[in-house]
Amino acid sequence: MVKAKGNGLLTLADGTGSPVELAVTFDNGDFSASGFTQGLRATAPAESRGKFKSLYFTDRQYIEGSFTCMLTQFTEAAGTGTVADFLLNRAAYSANVSVLGAGADMPYAVDVKLTIEGTNLGDSADLEFVLKKCRVTSIDVSEGDPSTLSFSFTSYGAPTGDLALTEA
Repeated sequence: MVKAKGNGLLTLADGTGSPVELAVTFDNGDFSASGFTQGLRATAPAESRGKFKSLYFTDRQYIEGSFTCMLTQFTEAAGTGTVADFLLNRAAYSANVSVLGAGADMPYAVDVKLTIEGTNLGDSADLEFVLKKCRVTSIDVSEGDPSTLSFSFTSYGAPTGDLALTEA
């Protein structure tokens, strides 16, 4: 069965022993991730006198991702907090721990999980993968009907689940 945006659920998790999780609500169903490659490595051609001879691995390649949510609030000091609060480690989520570890000089990063319903559509299991060690690189605000917040991030870990890759 072909999957559609209504079949997905996006979840953020921090690095505490029992992770604090936030199911992303009001998202537009436009989650995107790119950069899945063998061994998470870039490649370059070896040429001799302008002719291809071979291909070899070069630097580590990082998966880039993004998603958009309808704007309800920028921040919520009390209560459940917002997606921006979770990704920026502030307000209701200021006690969250980075998946990179604790420490004043440690950048804050989270795990991002996409689950796509499969069992209700005849599959033997839901589809799922987790992008590990994700650090937000940009939060963008856009006014409109509805107004939105767009989040971009880089994953510094190897993905797990149905799209698992191992660093070479």
